[in-house]
Amino acid sequence: MSENAIPSLVKEQQSLSIESAKQLSITNNTNPQIPTLTPRWFLKMLPWVNVESGIYRVNRVKFLSTETKIPIPHDMLVTTQFLKQVSLFESFPEDVIKNICDKIQHKETSPGETVIEPGKRNKKLYIVLDGQFDVLLKGKHGKKLVVKSFIDGDYFCEIDDPKVGEKTALVSTTYGKLLHLDVDFLKKAVKDPELKKQVEMKLDEILKKIEQVSHYVATMPALVSNHFGETSLPRGYIEYSDKPLEIHLNIIQTVVGIHTRINELYNVPFNQLQEQLKIAIEHVREREEWEIINNKNYGLLNCVDPSMAINTRSGPPTPDDLDSLLSMVWKKPSFFLAHPKAIAAFMRECTYRGVPPVVVDLMGSKFVTWRGIPLIPSDKLAVRNEKGTYCSNILLMRAGESDQGVVGLHNESIGSHCIPSLSIQHMGINEQSISNYLVTKYSSAAVLVPDALAVLRCAEVGSYPHYD
Repeated sequence: MSENAIPSLVKEQQSLSIESAKQLSITNNTNPQIPTLTPRWFLKMLPWVNVESGIYRVNRVKFLSTETKIPIPHDMLVTTQFLKQVSLFESFPEDVIKNICDKIQHKETSPGETVIEPGKRNKKLYIVLDGQFDVLLKGKHGKKLVVKSFIDGDYFCEIDDPKVGEKTALVSTTYGKLLHLDVDFLKKAVKDPELKKQVEMKLDEILKKIEQVSHYVATMPALVSNHFGETSLPRGYIEYSDKPLEIHLNIIQTVVGIHTRINELYNVPFNQLQEQLKIAIEHVREREEWEIINNKNYGLLNCVDPSMAINTRSGPPTPDDLDSLLSMVWKKPSFFLAHPKAIAAFMRECTYRGVPPVVVDLMGSKFVTWRGIPLIPSDKLAVRNEKGTYCSNILLMRAGESDQGVVGLHNESIGSHCIPSLSIQHMGINEQSISNYLVTKYSSAAVLVPDALAVLRCAEVGSYPHYD
């Protein structure tokens, strides 16, 4: 066999290899991408007020809140310390409180269970530990009307007026836990005549909770109208709150370090310092949005007045629930704020009912609306596992200082026009040649009057109507 007839075991290369060609090519790089970055629409929707001094004082007309609520312990144990938080018991002697603690009874309820039958009264004091309970009244047309709803932390007495009490019932709308105590025993347990008188007055106040619509009594001057002649006009004045709310600008800080060698040698095509600072600023602003929603001092979830909190009627957020929120923040509501999963759950309920929500263009994006009010998504509203169910909260707010609403607070004299209230300061170079930069953001939020902000609690996000 000739040499030319021997088959070649190695394929001859006919062009420049890709591996070699890569050594001479220019790679198109992107700047660093941030997977956790969000649009932060909430911060864009929120009106901002310039706070030059660092403190924002909310002056209000003096008003009295008729709403009573107590914090519920996580273990739900009834202790003397827990009962002391009920205004009715706060002045009771320790031995009387201990006696009440021994006599108070627990009751667990199921959805739809009637706790108090119409016309049957035992004169009891109730404390809601968990769940939601509706006061139902039969209307003139025979339909059951929801007069009042009580949720965690509420306490109330049965209606003692026979004209109203015989028609009302208390029904549990969820799985719930109640404490109840016989009022007659309570009155007998108090021996001091003066204290007994105070107890009866407070019981009357608690009794009126069921029939109350407005939760605030403002100090307003007396007025007259439709009068004739030289009628003596009433005199009066408007009192201001002697304890105005003061909110300090919160501080968010971090230090960005970069080696001088990296900043000088590896600075093309991207400026390494600028990229490092840009990423740090994005994370700071993400944290800013979280703080405005969740901060324990000024976060909106923790600033909701007790009278402005409701639970869902059936678990998932429904059109009925959002209508209830709108009935509370009815003076120029601006927008809802919800986790994307909560908005998806609401849209499923709308689709199931055949009332798909309207979608509008806002800030260059599509937003779902209900009754013309946009639902702004934010993942800073957490989805939590509450008693085996994944739930979230939905906020509704009126925004703007001129409308006595919710406002963001910052200092415009710090930072730039693009990002006010943010400063970057060079901290020098240390012995390891690390150049450090301090990034600082100042911000906060304020609710000017209580009815500017309401919350729908315990909205189940995993509900699918066709699985029911």
